[in-house]
Amino acid sequence: MSRFSAALALAVAFLLATPQHSTAQYFGLRGGVERTQLVTDVGSGTIGTETGYALGAFINIPLPKNFGISVEGLYSQKVVTQQNLESAQTGAFDPSASLHLGYIQMPITASYRFPVPGPLKPRIYGGPVVGVVVDEAIDLNGKRAGDVANEAAILTKDAFADREVGWIAGAGATLGFRGFPVYLMFDLRYIGGVATISDDFAGNPLARQLEVGALSGMIGIGF
Repeated sequence: MSRFSAALALAVAFLLATPQHSTAQYFGLRGGVERTQLVTDVGSGTIGTETGYALGAFINIPLPKNFGISVEGLYSQKVVTQQNLESAQTGAFDPSASLHLGYIQMPITASYRFPVPGPLKPRIYGGPVVGVVVDEAIDLNGKRAGDVANEAAILTKDAFADREVGWIAGAGATLGFRGFPVYLMFDLRYIGGVATISDDFAGNPLARQLEVGALSGMIGIGF
């Protein structure tokens, strides 16, 4: 079993083992596509985007007056290309080598569900995110590390923090019908302030604040 599979199984087991004290409390599974965004603090804003994915489990705990708290355990794959990293420094680069970073994340969010009539209930939410890097995969597209200047130094997990602290904000809707024990969930969210390049990385040619955020579209099912 891979580290990803083991970590996801542990997250699901933890959420399923959480006692259900209220009939309105529910758990479920969620997954979707992420657009990874490399962001710099130098004024150029978002440098480039790449596609990854996220999937995992969650538990939702209702609070009075349509508020709630949700805890998630997610595996998130964030993709950073050598081209985008080099563009942050020099403005030009051709090869498309890429680094795939796998995170186990735990978003903890507070939500508000709008009390509208009908089976579709819109909601907004936000809160902190913590996570750790659990795996990496480097794709050099047939090249050897070092064939391109600074490639070995830039395109490595060591250039990134091995844990993250960020924030999440999003909106979504829950579709459910009275007497039917399954909910469908739709979400659009942004996780920011994650995967900052380490300032103390020895030989790091990108001595500036670079962060990887992710815009995600997700669907889920709750029980």
